[in-house]
Amino acid sequence: MSRTHQVQVIDYQTGEVVERIDAESARQAERIDAGLNINLNHECFYTRIVSLEKEPTNV
Repeated sequence: MSRTHQVQVIDYQTGEVVERIDAESARQAERIDAGLNINLNHECFYTRIVSLEKEPTNV
């Protein structure tokens, strides 16, 4: 399987992505996100899930 989603950890102050974790499905990305948020310092960082799938273009 190919990676379809990515979980990113972002620094609030700089907006910089400090960690990227690839996932093979939306469900796997949600599980990774939930696990990260257990011990994440929420005062300094937040997470987001990004879809890496390209949307079809209508021509």
